[in-house]
Amino acid sequence: MSCSCNIVSAFPGLSGLGIISANLRSNTAIIITSESLVLIGPTIGELSVTAYAGVGEVFHCPGRAGVGYEWIQKYNCLEDKTYFIPRGGDKAFIEGDVSGNISMTTVLSSSNGINASAASGPHTVYLDSTHSDGYEFSYDGSPIGISGRDVSTGIFSSLLPSSSTLYLTNFSWQQTPPGMPTVSYSFIFSVDKT
Repeated sequence: MSCSCNIVSAFPGLSGLGIISANLRSNTAIIITSESLVLIGPTIGELSVTAYAGVGEVFHCPGRAGVGYEWIQKYNCLEDKTYFIPRGGDKAFIEGDVSGNISMTTVLSSSNGINASAASGPHTVYLDSTHSDGYEFSYDGSPIGISGRDVSTGIFSSLLPSSSTLYLTNFSWQQTPPGMPTVSYSFIFSVDKT
């Protein structure tokens, strides 16, 4: 077992990217049969990163947007390698006041939503925003742009075990004025021994 403690802003490879948090974890599939035979399967990992989305835009209302991608995982026990196969297209949404760096080419449905509460008094602001669902989502901002499930993730290579490839599962963007917008990325990867 090893452990080290240091300042987050000094984390190798991530300084200067506006990273708020990064979480890397992995788990190996282990099965013990009734005959006490130990079967060791693939080691699958997850990387979650949250970062500031940049400055320069002014927002008047809260907003959020996101996209999800599904992957089928197939393990080849002879090669001790896991393959990730795309499953379907992207499922995306945009709601409220979002960045000009965000687009969704195909909108399937839109509806209005209201968020109102007089708990702080009758003069409390209420929000009326449009929520749109669709696909063909893209984000052309920092620290990583999204245009489809194949994402250039080289900036995170210092976090990964050697020869691992990241596969994007979720991306989200959100902001609540006057705060800065943030983005969150979720990836899966395999720790292959070959």
